[in-house]
Amino acid sequence: MNESLFGSPITAEDNKIVSQLKKDGVLLKFVLDEVRGKAKNGGVAFVCSDGDIDASLYHRQISHRPHEIKLFGGPLLLAPSYKGFDEVFAKFILANMKSGMMHKRTRYSHLYFHSPCGMAYDLYGYSIPEIISLAREAKDFMLEDSFFLPEKIDLYFHVKRINKAESMEQNSYLLAA
Repeated sequence: MNESLFGSPITAEDNKIVSQLKKDGVLLKFVLDEVRGKAKNGGVAFVCSDGDIDASLYHRQISHRPHEIKLFGGPLLLAPSYKGFDEVFAKFILANMKSGMMHKRTRYSHLYFHSPCGMAYDLYGYSIPEIISLAREAKDFMLEDSFFLPEKIDLYFHVKRINKAESMEQNSYLLAA
């Protein structure tokens, strides 16, 4: 069984892929001052329930009102070509998100995808580029409901990896449009 289920970092090969995606401008640096306060009343984050990642900590830095939805697989569940997609469930998630957002008077959504991800890697064999493709697809699925606005949906990619100093680190990146 893949160690990613037990909190390991991404593989050395995936680490190279992440570095290349950064160089290519696909993964943009998470600059707190650029995202902080962007979302009126905090927005809503959709994050995987994986307790081995600290994506929620990144989200909590964005706003004093860090509203979150957490399910294993997180926003992958909104991508129609994701092998675990269930349209009825995905529409329920969006309806729940939408009603919570209306109650909290916000229109901003923050979707956090991550790697390593047991629901992507171990269950279905997705690569990092495929997860990024699914992220964009999840956003498109949200946009089928006119409540959600393209300029108010941010896609993040959170990575647990070994850095150049051979230390474990976790970083969130903004996915380029």
